[in-house]
Amino acid sequence: MNKKVSYAKLENFVTKDSVNTAKHAIGNAASLKLTNRLFSCVLAIIFFCPIIYVIGTGSSKMGTIPDDIHVISVSTAFAMGAFDKVVPLVTKFSLIMFAGFAILNVVPKKNLAYQLFSGTIFMSWFAVNLCVVTITMFWGATLGGFGTVGFFLQLALVIYLIFMSLRNKITGIKAQIFPKRVITEHKSYTWVLTLGVVLVTYMNHFLFKIGYANLSPTRIELLTGWGLLIWGLIVIGCINLIFKQVVLTFYFAKYAERFRVDLGFSNTKWYGNKKAQKIKRRKLRNKNK
Repeated sequence: MNKKVSYAKLENFVTKDSVNTAKHAIGNAASLKLTNRLFSCVLAIIFFCPIIYVIGTGSSKMGTIPDDIHVISVSTAFAMGAFDKVVPLVTKFSLIMFAGFAILNVVPKKNLAYQLFSGTIFMSWFAVNLCVVTITMFWGATLGGFGTVGFFLQLALVIYLIFMSLRNKITGIKAQIFPKRVITEHKSYTWVLTLGVVLVTYMNHFLFKIGYANLSPTRIELLTGWGLLIWGLIVIGCINLIFKQVVLTFYFAKYAERFRVDLGFSNTKWYGNKKAQKIKRRKLRNKNK
């Protein structure tokens, strides 16, 4: 989004209702109470980080012990293991970032706007972790189920769907910020492309078998082989949940003081109870002088 968007353009985008919705969406991460933010940080580091680590690094070991493979085929398990060099490394980096944002979010911010933006970044990185750790399972399932042809067909479709999702979100935000501007609507070929990918993938699976030299897919792979598409839907779901909130909280923090006045936030809502009490006592002292 354009960082030079003026404050006057944001009146239909950053409203008190939208701010409250954004705040409720991330819960304790946006709280001005230290104990609530600390709870979110501890929960993230003690509970979620180990789970993310185990999934992100452990699923890449699939196929090392063929006797333990029962539901999926051995070829699919080995395909999951093909990502054992990249995904664990990315997972570790993403976890370090996630833990860092969790700790930074505990640090007191000067007002609600800054805390809301910090909490949004913290929770957004949780969504990033979710997308990263599921790569091995879903990408590997596709590679082992439908081979390289099916894999790259789905990858192209997923890239297109993610692009369309981002474009739709940006278009929706621009429509709120610039309501008088005529925004060109672009055609969507989602259903046509999806149907084409499905038909070509199944034709290759049952007839041509291009790229199936080292594969031994079973009937279950007719379902698990669509793992990359499922992963793409997870990414799109995360985009729908966090993209608008990131943009909204960014502008809310950028023009924090003006929004505080115009949206009518009380000192308690804006600064937290402790700081609001200090401001109240200071005003009383100044009044009595």
